[in-house]
Amino acid sequence: MAIKFPHELLSPTEFSKELLEELLNEGYAAEQMIDGQKFIKMTSKYFEELGDYIKQFPKELCLEYWERLVDDTRNCDIMDFVRGFCETHLTIKKLTNAEVDFIEEISREL
Repeated sequence: MAIKFPHELLSPTEFSKELLEELLNEGYAAEQMIDGQKFIKMTSKYFEELGDYIKQFPKELCLEYWERLVDDTRNCDIMDFVRGFCETHLTIKKLTNAEVDFIEEISREL
């Protein structure tokens, strides 16, 4: 499963039935209905544990975020990339209580 951002609402089809059931049962995800359509939102519990995981594997997880950013902004203008870059940096900073610096990790890799 790809890394998620806190603001994302996800389609239930992004998960296998078993994984979605487990995420809901463990409290990592919640169902949300909008205009009669079901979405999945990852909970604060998920992001707290993700922050701990990023602290354990900063290089690998920052690279995954970087690859997603590059894919998501392919064929976009530079401002979309910069906006996504800043959002990713702030998200990782928040998730890890400023213990992991996305820019620092990525600059080592580039």
